[in-house]
Amino acid sequence: MRGFEIKFGNNTIRIAENEQVSIMIEKIYDQLNFHCGGFITDKNIHLSWYHGNLKLGDEIIIERKEFEESSEPIITSEVSGLTAEELAEKKLKDFRVLENQLKEKGLI
Repeated sequence: MRGFEIKFGNNTIRIAENEQVSIMIEKIYDQLNFHCGGFITDKNIHLSWYHGNLKLGDEIIIERKEFEESSEPIITSEVSGLTAEELAEKKLKDFRVLENQLKEKGLI
């Protein structure tokens, strides 16, 4: 399959091109965040492979290539008509998943 191989730090993520892929760097206040996500349009499903902070000197390499297997997303969520309370709960749950992964890697 064809897709994107994204390398940063000790991480390598492979995302197939058949997903709608979003690779984003955003500045919120004084912090730079790096996010790899996607969306499956016909199923209304959001995917997330990585979300974390960037530090000075961090390097990100993105290469379009052929590979046998894509990486599993760390978060998969169906988009539906959620209430504001349900949406806040979902965001908190997603945050806790990401926070635990960063703790396991010794990043926080």
